[in-house]
Amino acid sequence: MRLKILLLIPIFFALLIGCGAKQMVIGEFYLDMKKYEKGIETFKKDLRDNPYNASTNYYLGRFLLADGHYQEAVKYFKSATKLGMQNADYNFWLGVAYGVSKQPHLERKSYQTALSIKKKHTQALTYLGHNQLESGEYQAALKSYEKVLKLRPANPSALYNRGLIMKKFDRTPEEKKAWKEYLASYPSGSMARRAVNHLNVLG
Repeated sequence: MRLKILLLIPIFFALLIGCGAKQMVIGEFYLDMKKYEKGIETFKKDLRDNPYNASTNYYLGRFLLADGHYQEAVKYFKSATKLGMQNADYNFWLGVAYGVSKQPHLERKSYQTALSIKKKHTQALTYLGHNQLESGEYQAALKSYEKVLKLRPANPSALYNRGLIMKKFDRTPEEKKAWKEYLASYPSGSMARRAVNHLNVLG
């Protein structure tokens, strides 16, 4: 009964603030509650009524991605980016879907498109750095992470991966500094233990 009431809350608020907000309110609610199958069911039904709604395509992509249906998610994110061409988030999540679908070239292109729309899109910058790092483009990845850290000085991925890149470059003093900066913000957890191990190797 309690769950049924919770599921009705976003619908109630969507009706209060207008139909245009329905996708966002319900979509974010289902994502927060991890109700991916319910989201897929609801938004596929909405899409049959209005196939040209960018937000509906986007949220359907988010649910499919979270539920492990990567290729299908790509399809709906692509539709969202075509219908909402100036939305950086749509392009970012298309990139994420390409990434888990093992299409790194298209993944990178999507992040770059997101950044052309919104230069300070921290998630797109961070994931672009990951893409470059995985491709062995360490200097480019470092540049992306440094941009991230100017916007979000405590971004954990950028802090940690900066240390890894300094290790690759054999820039020991900067590597030590990177691990210490990571540990200053994140003193516990599995990545913190790895950072400590890296410091111990350096003596």
